[in-house]
Formats: sequence, structure tokens, C-alpha cells
Amino acid sequence: MAAGGSSTAALPTLADGTPCSLSAVKTATRYKGEAAVIFSKAEVDKLATPFRWALVGKFSHGRPSLEGIRKFFSTLNLKDQVSVGLLDYRHVLLKCSTEQDFNRIWTRGMWQLGKYPMRVFRWTRDFHVMKESALAPVWASLPALPIHYFDKHSLFSILAPVRKPLFLDSATAAGTRPSVARVCVEVDLLKPICSRVWVAVEGELGFWQNIVLEDTPKYCSACWRLGHLVEECKKDGAGVMHKGKQTLVQQQEAADAAEVAREIPAGAAKPGGIGGQSP
Repeated sequence: MAAGGSSTAALPTLADGTPCSLSAVKTATRYKGEAAVIFSKAEVDKLATPFRWALVGKFSHGRPSLEGIRKFFSTLNLKDQVSVGLLDYRHVLLKCSTEQDFNRIWTRGMWQLGKYPMRVFRWTRDFHVMKESALAPVWASLPALPIHYFDKHSLFSILAPVRKPLFLDSATAAGTRPSVARVCVEVDLLKPICSRVWVAVEGELGFWQNIVLEDTPKYCSACWRLGHLVEECKKDGAGVMHKGKQTLVQQQEAADAAEVAREIPAGAAKPGGIGGQSP
């Protein structure tokens, strides 16, 4: 069954149903004279586990209503439900239930929802709405790879130095194109990408296997955007938002706040006290 899920948040859980909550409330400390709370990397990794198949959809030129986005995903014949929630006036969180749905939505890159284009990025725990993710799905080709290495686990092992292999293309999986193996891999556009790997059998000679990436996206570390390099960046050096644009953003944020408020069930707690009453 596939449908656009509600944005109402449930308690995050691991695959076995174990809640991804901390075992105790953290003790407050101080940082530069002000209140602070410090989490360990292991704690944050645990909290982020339920979002391992989460994506961020970005609308740069207006967007449909949340209900419209949910209806769109319900028409895609996905394996399972995709939860849709608002992050800000441009970004929505897309939480997939299966890795297959996650790969299908992410590798498409751009989706057209009526008149609104939506770009899709992988969510990571350091995600920020002002920065597009530098992680991107890219097809990697392994030309002239010996055919007996076309096994999925062999290919994933060979491509592990690139970053994270995702899935094989259909011809590679079926073994019908022995001239080249193709695998979709996740790459980090801010880091050097491996271009070849040594493949060998213990006690025997090995060979250098070339890794050819197809259509690697450009990424700018100055404005944190996909589509161009630093030397091509046209960002305003001061990074100042123009007054007219700021007014439009404020109007959209107000509309978003009203849209989210409509989703809060009647009688639910609201800011200012239980049930919206001041203490």
C-alpha cells in the first residue's frame, strides 16, 4: 500500500520496534557562560536512525499545499507509505518506509508536481535549510570488468572506496551486458572521489579497475548549492536578503504557519499552555 502519510510525528523506532529515545534526560552544562546540552555522537546517531531513508524536497518557485504533495506521492505506486511534513516555506521532509522507495525518489533528482518543480536531496543529521546536501546519487561504470565480478556483493565491495553503492542497473543485475557494469552510488561532492581500485585474488596477480562516474553534479561550497562550482558562483558577497524578497518570504512563512496549525487536532496542546490556555 502506498499513500502520502500524515505529518503527525510518531515516536521514532528502530527496525525491531525499539524506541529511538535516550535512556535519561541529559544534564545541563555551560558553554561560553551560557546554558548548553551536549550529546555524544552515539546518542545522536541513534536518534537519527529512524530517518535513514528520509529525503528533503525543495521548492524554489512556490509549492503545492501539503495535501497536494501527499496526493502526488500516493499516485506513484510506491511500495509503502511516504510521510510528508513541512520544514519551512521551501522544504518538505519526505520520510520513506522502504529503501526501494527511497532510492526511486532520490535518484530521480527532480519531480514535477503540477506547475511546481521539486528537487530532492538526501537528509542527513547535519541538514540545514540554508544548505543543499553535497551527497548525490551518481551512476558509476566499471568498463571491462571480468564478468565473474558482476555479483552484487562483489560490485559493492569494489565500489565501496567511492562511498556507498546503492543498487545495480537492470542489465548488470541480469548479466546481459558483459562489456560494462553499472552501479548507482552515493558520492560526497565535497570530497575527492576514487577513480580506480586495485582488484586482486590472494596469492595471484591483480589489476587496476577504472571507475567512471557519469554526469557528476557540480557543487559550490561558497553558497552550498548544487549546479555550479565555487569559481562560477554569483552569490552576493554580503549574503543579504533583498527587502522585496524578504517580504515574500515572511508572507509565505505566515501562510505555512497557518497550514501547519490547521493540521493540529482540536484540543491538542498549543503554545502558551495545555489546550492553548495560558498558565
